[in-house]
Amino acid sequence: MTGKTDDAGDVHMIFGLLDHGSRALLGLAALPDKCAWTLLGYLFLSIGKYGKPRAVRTARGKMSVG
Repeated sequence: MTGKTDDAGDVHMIFGLLDHGSRALLGLAALPDKCAWTLLGYLFLSIGKYGKPRAVRTARGKMSVG
């Protein structure tokens, strides 16, 4: 998850999902917020589409609060 600032100064959160082995982009979405429930929802949608992963890895970043 990262953020992108637009010309008006508003930050828009972006969620990206990559396959670790192939580095294939599995998902990219603009998030309405960075609440943990929102992130879990997008993760569960991805699991429903691609199946259960052996592991979930995250990039180091600030704690999601929301």
